[in-house]
Amino acid sequence: MRELFPDYYYPTEEEFKTAWEKATFVLDTSVLLDLYRYPEELREQLINIFEKIADRLWIPYQVALEFQRRRMTTISDQKLTFNKVENIIQKGIDEIQKIQKGINKQLNDFQLEKRHSTISVNEFLKKMAESIQLIEQDSQEFLSELKQKKDKQLSVTTNPDPIRNKIDELIRNKIGNPPSDQETIDKIYDECRHRIEHSIPPGLIDYNEKQGDDETFTYQDIKYNRKYGDIVIWLNIIEKVKEKGYVIFITSEKKDDWWWSFKQSSEPPQKMGLRRELLEEIKVKTNDGFFWAYQTERFMKYADEYLNVDVEQKLIDQIYDISSVGQNLSDNLSYEDIDIQVITSEDLSNTIKCDFLQVFSQSNQQQYDAYAEISFWEINGWRVNGVRVDPSTYKSLTHPALGTWNIISWQENEPYGLYKGEIRANNPVCMRCFLVKKSK
Repeated sequence: MRELFPDYYYPTEEEFKTAWEKATFVLDTSVLLDLYRYPEELREQLINIFEKIADRLWIPYQVALEFQRRRMTTISDQKLTFNKVENIIQKGIDEIQKIQKGINKQLNDFQLEKRHSTISVNEFLKKMAESIQLIEQDSQEFLSELKQKKDKQLSVTTNPDPIRNKIDELIRNKIGNPPSDQETIDKIYDECRHRIEHSIPPGLIDYNEKQGDDETFTYQDIKYNRKYGDIVIWLNIIEKVKEKGYVIFITSEKKDDWWWSFKQSSEPPQKMGLRRELLEEIKVKTNDGFFWAYQTERFMKYADEYLNVDVEQKLIDQIYDISSVGQNLSDNLSYEDIDIQVITSEDLSNTIKCDFLQVFSQSNQQQYDAYAEISFWEINGWRVNGVRVDPSTYKSLTHPALGTWNIISWQENEPYGLYKGEIRANNPVCMRCFLVKKSK
């Protein structure tokens, strides 16, 4: 039956071995962006594997464009996570101290020494104070280590970017051609629409997730549609299989329109392999060409076997753990979670000295009439209705919960074209975010 239903069967061991010897390895956008998320040891190991197959690497133009557009947000997300962890720990310490003060006050107010001859809390309070002091010491040591790591963390203003430089080196002259004109990409999008209408994977999830005001963008006078990104990449892969015969796709995506999931009883669904429809389409359209895909952790596992690369199991486990939590930690951080403290000095100064960095993603910008892009005391300018404006044209911005903020001074920072300056609150506040909600 294998001859009649080849897409229902895994390739044989011999077929896998031949593929690893001959295949063109296509990298997904998620794999490139993950290089910013991984610890240094893991990142270097993955790059070493890519160097082993450097002459057989290739990425579609769509992947390269997505990488450039999302790179800064990915870097910013990593920085934001440092602040999130710092805030959680500091809040925890504050809560412990608050509880300690509350216990001390209530017991002192109760005046036990005058009320009861056999109840003594002095020893308990002493031990509690010692325990809390140890917690505070450990917390401060951790926060100090965290700050050192954050200071070393890549910033959007880091120039040159060593990670992007390495990616550029790996894929130089190995990128698909861009669409020659608008008509070319529009014809591709016609095919994308046909596939969506007939529920042909992949790209169905991407299409539904990226609907909205920001689904289109223009680059070099060509208008692109983000919701067709996965389909465009898939169509490029089909053409590459036609050209080369063997293609292995590496991705960290876990979307169900790429992978077949099987749910057994009460256990969570398990990814069993590529969707049958993808393998069938490859067989039909490429004259029995070979296509397979690996999520990054499995790619590293089999690289150890087929490329004779010594890969430590702990690094494979790290990728699995990171991908299980989610590719973008900021997806689970609401604006309320950002919790940027304006009151920073002992005298409760209500002035922020600003540098520059972007934190809010393009998709979130549409929710607000005006905002400053803020992260870790850093701002890169103002936007009104999603459009970048010169800050000097806005003397103040009012938020119903945060009050009015006056723009004291701004200057443009070269060579990045970003702004830095100073904003001041009319009254000291604890600022969680700096936004003006759209009226309903």
